[in-house]
Amino acid sequence: SSHTEVGKAKAKFIKYVRTGFKCDICVAKVRPKPARTSAVVRNFEPNQTIGVDLIFLDGADLSKPKRPMLNIVDFGTSFQLTTFVEDKRPETVWKAFSQTWLKIFGPSMIMIVDGGKEFASLFVERASAAGMLIYLTGTKSPWQNGKTERHGAIFKMHLQVARETFEPENDEELEIMADECVAAKNRLSNRSGFSPIQRQIGHSPRLPANITSDDALEPELAASAAMSRSLQMCDAQDRMMRAARSRNRLWVEFVPAELVYVWRVPRVRKTRGVQRELAPRVSKARWVGPGTVIIADGANVWISMQGELWKASREQLRHATNTEVQAEDMMSGEYQNLRDELYRKAKTTYKDVSGEQAPDAEGDVELPEQDGRAQDADEEPASEADDGGRVSTGSSLPERCYTGRDVRPRLTAPAEVPLLPAPVNDDDLSDVELKPPAPLPATLPQAAHPAEEVQRSINMANRLDGIRAEPMRPPARNEGRFEPYFQDDGGTYFFYFADEISGDDILCETFLSADEVKENTITDWKSWTASDTKEWTRVEATGAVILHDVATSRKIRKQLKKNGKLDRIIPSRVVRRMKPGDQPGEPATEKSRWCVGGHKDPDYMSLERHSPSASEEELMVVLQAGASHQMPGYVIDLQNAFMQSDKLEREAGALYAKPPVGVGLPGVDSEQFIEIKAGVYGLGDASRHWRNSLIPELEKLGYIKSKLAPTTFRLHDSSGQLQGLIVVEIDDLFTVGHEEHKARLDQLSRRFKFGKYRSIHGDSDGTSFNGRRIRQKLDYGFEVDMSKFVKERLSTVKFAKGRKSTPNALANASEISQGRSVEGGLQWAARIGRPDAAGPASIIAGTFPAPLIQDLIDLNKAVEALQKRPDLNLKIHPIPLCDLRLGCVSDASFANAAENRSQGSQGVIAYHKDLLKGKTAQCSLLHWRSGKIQQVVNSTLAAETRSLSTAVAQLTWHLCMLHDVCYGNFSLKDWRSELQSNGADMFIKNTADTKLKEAICIVDAKSLFDHLARETVGGSDKRNAIEIQIIRENLSDIAAGVRWVPHQQMIVDALTKRQGNLDALYQLLDSGVLQITEESSEMQKRAIGRAAGIKLKR
Repeated sequence: SSHTEVGKAKAKFIKYVRTGFKCDICVAKVRPKPARTSAVVRNFEPNQTIGVDLIFLDGADLSKPKRPMLNIVDFGTSFQLTTFVEDKRPETVWKAFSQTWLKIFGPSMIMIVDGGKEFASLFVERASAAGMLIYLTGTKSPWQNGKTERHGAIFKMHLQVARETFEPENDEELEIMADECVAAKNRLSNRSGFSPIQRQIGHSPRLPANITSDDALEPELAASAAMSRSLQMCDAQDRMMRAARSRNRLWVEFVPAELVYVWRVPRVRKTRGVQRELAPRVSKARWVGPGTVIIADGANVWISMQGELWKASREQLRHATNTEVQAEDMMSGEYQNLRDELYRKAKTTYKDVSGEQAPDAEGDVELPEQDGRAQDADEEPASEADDGGRVSTGSSLPERCYTGRDVRPRLTAPAEVPLLPAPVNDDDLSDVELKPPAPLPATLPQAAHPAEEVQRSINMANRLDGIRAEPMRPPARNEGRFEPYFQDDGGTYFFYFADEISGDDILCETFLSADEVKENTITDWKSWTASDTKEWTRVEATGAVILHDVATSRKIRKQLKKNGKLDRIIPSRVVRRMKPGDQPGEPATEKSRWCVGGHKDPDYMSLERHSPSASEEELMVVLQAGASHQMPGYVIDLQNAFMQSDKLEREAGALYAKPPVGVGLPGVDSEQFIEIKAGVYGLGDASRHWRNSLIPELEKLGYIKSKLAPTTFRLHDSSGQLQGLIVVEIDDLFTVGHEEHKARLDQLSRRFKFGKYRSIHGDSDGTSFNGRRIRQKLDYGFEVDMSKFVKERLSTVKFAKGRKSTPNALANASEISQGRSVEGGLQWAARIGRPDAAGPASIIAGTFPAPLIQDLIDLNKAVEALQKRPDLNLKIHPIPLCDLRLGCVSDASFANAAENRSQGSQGVIAYHKDLLKGKTAQCSLLHWRSGKIQQVVNSTLAAETRSLSTAVAQLTWHLCMLHDVCYGNFSLKDWRSELQSNGADMFIKNTADTKLKEAICIVDAKSLFDHLARETVGGSDKRNAIEIQIIRENLSDIAAGVRWVPHQQMIVDALTKRQGNLDALYQLLDSGVLQITEESSEMQKRAIGRAAGIKLKR
């Protein structure tokens, strides 16, 4: 109405603008339509529509090229047939098809194939002569032949899992296994109550005893049929709901002679060692055109584009706008000639762009600065001549990069190694697109985080040797779902499963080895044979296993087969890796570890598998307690610890392992069985079983478990004085203690064999423990550093030439993969021993999975800052317990993290009490942390308040932990009164002024300090006022006060920024001392400076 009154516009014009007017600029910039999200199951008759495809499998000899296999799937029944073919020639493929499917079921009505050359010329001619209609999909548009692709991937996964149990010795056995796998899939898989073979031939193979049982089964069959109908209805309804929840996908009609534009994504190709852009000056995906529609062929449209014949998916097209139509002269008659040319039996010359997917809905797609050619990890390498698409030349537009026929193109490659899916119901996969694994990035993470359960015991040795543990990242929601991955030497299989209800990616089982050396990469076996022999000799010496001879092993197999317990024979493997040396510059050595495949343990789901590991906080508290009590330190490594555990008892019977395939164990026949009598590496409960064996022995020696840290044990004498502490890190021990403690350790060595028992007191080199190097000086103080890791394992992201000049561009797949590896290493260093890396590690981690170039540049700067000072260490001073005080420091930056979140940092310090007198006193940094503030805050004061609240909680825990290990009678239930009563001597000055606290909280926010130091209501922000009152109450509980320092003296200020000022932190770490001036003195100094016109440095 306002437009009518002001502009005097007529109602019909307003209606037209609201309903019929379209802006040409907006239409020209619209994104392509998405592919179909879901589809209702169609009830086809058998042999009406089939899909034919080629897949590639490893032969019995892994050193030879992969073997091609013909994969045929009936779209109506999901019935599948497979057969190996000698090569990819059309005549060979047709011969295999005629001898399998055509011989049994005859020609189908429709055959769906892709544009590969194996389905061209002779194959198409003979299929057409047999009466079959050939539907040609885009070579790189897998969703158009999705069912064939999915069933081929499921078959390959089943066959690979079967090969783990029984490795074929020759190709004949492999072919038998393949036939058995496809037969089992046709017989046992289920969709809506029926198997593929039932739908294909009308019934299942029946046992003779069931021939006369029809009458008795009629009620059950009727119920099954009713249930099948209901399941189909529910399944169709579920698919419709999923499709309705997705983004609208309209079916757009394209008619001949119509002008259209095609969505193209530029690519790069490596030519003679130099990367050259095929589309100069084009760095983003864009609409290309106009082109003239020749004919619409189902999901694809044939287009005349600048003198070439293109085929594109409907999702890649849009109509030309009115302005674009007016700018292009219509070429009448051309479309008819090209359509006639298409269907002539002459050699087809066209460019297939249907495989180029549309980008994400948000942001422009940057041109990847990397080699566009990817090699499918599960496909036979294909030459450029195998391109089934365009054969004409001279295009002015970028060609698609051919990567092997089954490779699904995508805009970003997974940054992590994809994992293998477990078998699932065919209904679950009916609308899920399986993608083969992408090529591994050039730069892989230095190490991967050990699995929480199954393989935790195997990979724990890597973490103890100083190799960082990096948590595994679930893949992006639409990136590489159900991507199979397996280890070709008998490794464990795991997968991500996308929950359709919650929409989350669920991690089912994972294991990625770190620094593992594959058998096929070893050229000199002399040193590795010695390492294998040494490992197996140690294993047999522990008595944890019994090696049975061949005859006994055959009897065991026969008996287990009779009892139906062949699953109690599990596989094993030898994990070979280069173990890093203890000291910086020390070379890595060969280390072999015999492990069993715990994921095959039939008792796995009933086992107690959790075993705690030592945290950084409790280790630092133990170091401070040991230094304050002037206790020498020791590092103990138990040799083959898991195999020294108690006898393994399983209710279902004994457990056996087969020797490793491949090179195997020295002197062990492949038919021999290894009976497992105790815990061994690889079992799901090995770590827990070892802990259950070690803890009772420690308790017998008088050690008591800490109430706050389940991996810390303390020893007190009869008078309550602390004699020793032990930190248990799986199979390694870090201890401090006096002579009484050392005597107990000698007794422990009689029960368990120590591989390393080293005193670090006065040792200038020290030794590694849990990823860090620990040295103890003659005055009993400790120094902790990560020099070896920073020098030898931390690297930077490598950029292609010119990439740094576009800092606001999105990183490409290679850069993201490198960035994840570098970010994981930076986080490991920041958590273990480099507080100066905590800020950038936390903030930059929030930019993934879509970091900008600038984010990775900042990541490199953080790494370079660490590498400039690789020998930076944490100093733990031997401050007498009577003079020791604990405090916390806190800082925050408002809205400087991703999504305008605020970043907070906290630290816990141990210092000499002279610090509170304004003197320069010894000070140790025990704990530090940088992270996003979880709550949304609206001011700097609110951010500082919540960060301080977290710091007070951390200080409280450290106070309780220190009391727990130092005093034998500490009661966790009454921790408030315990801290306050002990605080009279330890934490509160012995003066009449009880308000003078010696456990302090240090902040640099003057407004927050004023609220806490004075009796205020906490300001106008009532939510923040409540938080301030909570902090004030918590400070009272631990008898602590608040001190203020200038911004430039805040030691954790740099932990809230990407590139903060580290001077205050470095000064503390280098000198090991700290000084705090009184607030009044500092404020007077500032007033004098302002009067003199001096601007204080921030």
